[in-house]
Amino acid sequence: MRAGVVAFGAALVIVGAALWIVPLASASSHITVPVGYAYRFGATGEFLVGAIPFTAKWTSSAGDSVSVYACGTNSACPNERNGTLVAHGVGAAGSVGWSSRSGQYYLLVPSADTNVTITYLEPVEAGLAGIGVLGVGVLVLVAGVVMGRKSRSAPDGTP
Repeated sequence: MRAGVVAFGAALVIVGAALWIVPLASASSHITVPVGYAYRFGATGEFLVGAIPFTAKWTSSAGDSVSVYACGTNSACPNERNGTLVAHGVGAAGSVGWSSRSGQYYLLVPSADTNVTITYLEPVEAGLAGIGVLGVGVLVLVAGVVMGRKSRSAPDGTP
């Protein structure tokens, strides 16, 4: 076993797991949603693990209310406004936040013409970077365990 290779492999496993699970990369979209319409959105990464924090910020010229409904895993949001209310805010400007898993979709419904920015954090490259680093770390760790100790050469008997 080569201790240095094992330690490096273990470090890669830890970094890979963190990149896979911990939300570090920011994604956002900005859209104007007219009254009577709704905005569908979500984080689609199938390989993501852990909670994804979402924020919806808005501004409008009128006193506005903004509601966010959960659509589940269906990006078409077939239940429209009959889904579970996950966030609600009131005012000409404001912000609401919530956390979710990947693959979940939402429907944002304003009561007036509204400028909306949706922001969420996700793991780097949707978790794929973490899976790759984790896999390499496991391979290096196993290689370090399988490798024999560094052998010392035996004296050849010559003075």
